[in-house]
Amino acid sequence: MKNLFKNKLYLIASFLVVLILILVIVFSFIKTNNPSNIQNAKKQSNATADLPQADEEEDSGEPSHAETLDAASETEDEGQQIFFIEKSDVQKFSLTDANGILLEFQRDGDQWICTDEESLDLNEERVDKILNYICDVRFVESYISEDGSEYGLTADSDIFVVEDSGGNDVYVCLGDVDESDGGIYFALNYDYTQVFKNSGKLSNVCKYYIEELIE
Repeated sequence: MKNLFKNKLYLIASFLVVLILILVIVFSFIKTNNPSNIQNAKKQSNATADLPQADEEEDSGEPSHAETLDAASETEDEGQQIFFIEKSDVQKFSLTDANGILLEFQRDGDQWICTDEESLDLNEERVDKILNYICDVRFVESYISEDGSEYGLTADSDIFVVEDSGGNDVYVCLGDVDESDGGIYFALNYDYTQVFKNSGKLSNVCKYYIEELIE
């Protein structure tokens, strides 16, 4: 009788172990193939693919991401000049980089320093290319707006600020890109009721990564 009872317990225990193993396998399969997990993995893969691959570009002989932006800064912009500052007169400027980080730079004699991290060895030639973008700003069209939001001008928009030796500064907020012609909307000095459209050159200024500004 006792042996029969023990055999029943053994069978029940064995059944429970097998059931637990089956459940573990099923849950593992569901988790691995969960659509949300797959989607997240795709997003992470796409995000990584969007980052500039400097080494690959150099090996291929093609210009790097930053070199392409540098070259575009040399092109003559279209439209009417809305403000101009001599590059030699710029004492300080700020901009949102491609990571969404607001960076501030200040002239220190003949060199530039990043005030957020003064130990960084900046690429002075690349800083000069950025000045090409932000010192001569032009527009091809202008619009009256209630608050600029319909043009993508919000508190979260990319910005750049230029300050001259007299302490006068210009704040530029960048909005949406017009897909029909590549132009980019912008506003000056927090006035979102007057919106301007640049030919598209200004859309490059906030595409530099901080890593590309360092020697």
